[in-house]
Amino acid sequence: MSRSSPFTALAAGLGLVGSLAVSLYGRSAAQEIAFSGKNIAQLEELTRKDSNEATLRYYLGLAYWSKSKFDQADSALRLAVQLNPRYAEAYLALAYLPYMRRPSLFTEEIKDRVPDKWMPKVEEANRFYQRAFMINPLVSLQILSLAFPLDERGFRDYTSAESQMYELFVEGFVDLSKGRYATAYERLEKAMKVASAIVCTHEHQDHVGGIASAPDAAAIAKQVRLTREQLQSPKLERGEFRPGALAELAPLDYQGVYAVAPGVVVQKAPGHSPGSQLVYVELADGKRFLFVGDIAWSKDNIRLQRGRPGLATLLMKEDRPAVAAQLKALGQLPPDVHVVVAHDPVALEQDLAAGLYRQGFSGM
Repeated sequence: MSRSSPFTALAAGLGLVGSLAVSLYGRSAAQEIAFSGKNIAQLEELTRKDSNEATLRYYLGLAYWSKSKFDQADSALRLAVQLNPRYAEAYLALAYLPYMRRPSLFTEEIKDRVPDKWMPKVEEANRFYQRAFMINPLVSLQILSLAFPLDERGFRDYTSAESQMYELFVEGFVDLSKGRYATAYERLEKAMKVASAIVCTHEHQDHVGGIASAPDAAAIAKQVRLTREQLQSPKLERGEFRPGALAELAPLDYQGVYAVAPGVVVQKAPGHSPGSQLVYVELADGKRFLFVGDIAWSKDNIRLQRGRPGLATLLMKEDRPAVAAQLKALGQLPPDVHVVVAHDPVALEQDLAAGLYRQGFSGM
């Protein structure tokens, strides 16, 4: 079971998707700061004084979560959404909570072996997840720091190559998990500037937006390798590129397949869009990945051999027979080729938990 949502910009040395923001939906920043540093006893005392404050219940739930008191966390978070039915962050926390209660649930879901008694919890988590992003597509991702805790590393020598590479390619993801969005975006922008090449699976706005909105577009222009089909696509104009920016990009012309870098190959795959392409990556340790963009919106599209609804296909003007053939081919890949679907965050999280890759860019 997979969840399609605006969540997750997969940065694997291949590009950035969009920018990040936080909307508190009426909750003052002062409230957030006041509650976030309290311990369980302090928060419980505050709830006795003000039992109808949703933000307070949310932070009490997180405090319980941090101590693995999952039953109490669940109760507090559910009360938070009862008090404020538009509390997107609380819904997102409820979506992740079952996977913290049962760490094996990620793997069980991948293998389609979820125990019967846990299926209702997985289905409910899916609904909570979708609701969070329906309420606020830019819902705060700070809950990730509890669901997937990342340690901030220190270095004795901050001029060392290891320290500099960590700062460029990893620390941005630590910032993201800690809710430091502006800092995270700045770090990832810096990583794009030193990348040897930036390629995109296709030209839709949610996949080229990070390039289009880069504050210093000229600094990454030489690294951006958009294909001629991508550059000529009408869809690219919706990516909010500044006037004249596309003319500064040299088109990547190739037929069939093209080696972008050692271990990185692109292959044309028009269908979802005229400029769609596959990105194949083979790491030094032998792991193999295939980034398929939006050929599929979830791994279930491949597993069940079902494309998007007909109305969505019509609105996007995609080549439905071509996409169907591509889904069939993806379903026949060897099991050691790990397919990465851009809009399937649960599959990405499951792969992360399984150790297929880690936070940061490929090769780091």
